[in-house]
Amino acid sequence: MELWGAALLLQQGLTAMASAFNAFYFLRYSSQEQRHWWSALALLLVNLALLLQSLFFGILPLVSTPPADLLPSVEMRCIVGLPPMAASLLITTFILRKRRR
Repeated sequence: MELWGAALLLQQGLTAMASAFNAFYFLRYSSQEQRHWWSALALLLVNLALLLQSLFFGILPLVSTPPADLLPSVEMRCIVGLPPMAASLLITTFILRKRRR
């Protein structure tokens, strides 16, 4: 696997793991606090969307045989994947920071 492919796999894997962690947290949070139910549901859906995006547009095309030709180049997918990864990691940081308090 070339450098860009490895970078994309790492980036999308990190996004998927952080999003799964976040989604699980907000799923539990929405059932505990009635007051913030809608906010927790919205954040749960955002993180599920990030998780699915990472799996279907990032990881699966890299490991599928034959690779999907309809997707943009690996370099472009790596660049486009930066904002979802940053958003997912930012939410994870907020969760972990809240848990430490």
